Amino acid sequence: MRPQDVPLGKTQRRSSFALVRRTSAKTLLHTLLWVLILMLTTPVLADSVSPYDLYDDPFEFTLTFSNNDIDLQDGDINYPATMDRISFSILSIDNEHIQWGFVAGSSYLSLDNDTALAGMNLNGYHAGFTLRGHAGTNPQLGLRGVYRYQETRNEFATQSATISWHELNIAATGKILLGQHLGLGLAWVFSDIKAQRRARGDINDTLNLRLNSAAQIQLELEWLTGGDGSVSLAWQRGAYESIGLHFSRSFK
Repeated sequence: MRPQDVPLGKTQRRSSFALVRRTSAKTLLHTLLWVLILMLTTPVLADSVSPYDLYDDPFEFTLTFSNNDIDLQDGDINYPATMDRISFSILSIDNEHIQWGFVAGSSYLSLDNDTALAGMNLNGYHAGFTLRGHAGTNPQLGLRGVYRYQETRNEFATQSATISWHELNIAATGKILLGQHLGLGLAWVFSDIKAQRRARGDINDTLNLRLNSAAQIQLELEWLTGGDGSVSLAWQRGAYESIGLHFSRSFK
């Protein structure tokens, strides 16, 4: 049996601090989602329906906090990953219906079922490109794509590990505006991840990890601030489970 074949539970391979931090982050994001729904849904449903604006500002800046649970595999062996990201993106206008730009930020990752990473939490960066376009106003239909390269690492006295990560997300989206401020979005999201874990030290080996699953469904709740800004919460279920809090602002 290879060392990485030994199944380890989450409590065996994570430090108590890391487990509490990740659990607290997910609890906070879920709490914010329900608070936002309860506070915003009732008053805005009575407002008149307004169309979504076209993309007519030169730049849009978005700050995102996300927590993700991803089912990775190497052959027949499952390696569930937990990943927190803090990201920012800047998009520029190509034409009134298309935006393109880049995304970058920090990543914090742990991998279950892997003896080489027992007790390790890896941190690093991610960077990539994003493109999105739409048709219509209300409802608004669109496509978006994001490619990210990510690298996370950590080391102890006798063990080090690095995970190199290539991720592609493509989504077909639909969005409607209820009243002047509340938007609801639904997306069909395809994700492809190819990652390599390299361990050096007491354990020297390599894992080739990937996510190759059916498309996920994503639900988004958006609050438009009225000053070219918005706050939204997006929730995704499946093999790539995610919850994200987004703050966006357009600048002329």
